[in-house]
Amino acid sequence: MKKFDWKNVLNEDEKKQVLSLQKQRESEQSIHHKLDLGFVDGEKSYAKHLLYWEDDQLVGYAWATSFDPTELELTLILSESTEDLTAVLAEIQRYAKEQSVTNTVLIADQANKFLADGFEKQAIEKQFSEYFMLLDLDKNASNEQKTVPLVSPRETDLPALEQLLGGSPLAEDLKNTRVYKEADQVLACIRLDEDHGNWGIFGFVVQEDQRGKGLGKQVLNGAIQLILESDPKSIYLEVETENKPAYHLYLSTGFDVRNQYDYYDLSK
Repeated sequence: MKKFDWKNVLNEDEKKQVLSLQKQRESEQSIHHKLDLGFVDGEKSYAKHLLYWEDDQLVGYAWATSFDPTELELTLILSESTEDLTAVLAEIQRYAKEQSVTNTVLIADQANKFLADGFEKQAIEKQFSEYFMLLDLDKNASNEQKTVPLVSPRETDLPALEQLLGGSPLAEDLKNTRVYKEADQVLACIRLDEDHGNWGIFGFVVQEDQRGKGLGKQVLNGAIQLILESDPKSIYLEVETENKPAYHLYLSTGFDVRNQYDYYDLSK
């Protein structure tokens, strides 16, 4: 018998089954899943786990994140079963209605033809796409890069930081955020998250009137140099495919595209 379970925190057996399912599906389907670093560990204020069981065996999973009560983003880990996909989508829609969510987005690797075909058959339209980019560590480490100093934000920097980000950062994000300042004015911010030696770069914003002057590249190089001090296994970031200036900046800094994630609208 199959059943669904929404959880805030996973126990050890659930963690093992989720990671095993992820590894199995990625190997079988030659795809990647958009998941946060350390997504199975601890409780995160912005996330939930959807577990899809057949008796005691995990057969499906969704990583669900929400930074706004009316919005929900989900990454699905499923076998190529139309029956399971239909059931999981119905459960997500039920949950979204129950939680008064008005904007539900599904995220899938462009290479996942099963999900792409399944979404098309159910008239679930693609909204936009992002590149997942990995830094060539050998290439970057061998180059001299111009940088600027980055520091942890002070409490007095929070209003400027909120203005840059378009909202208040989460407490767990703030501790990993660095800023660049001139004359005590915040001109740029960037967040550096780490899990088991893998580093993600997020929340990278340069003040609008400072763009086009090379500051963004110097901030990015400064962040990379900070990470390199810890001998990372990998450094990655994500950028919308239509954001050509940022995409070319990342290419020039030594990042290469690993895969593309497509975002689909389940709300309609």
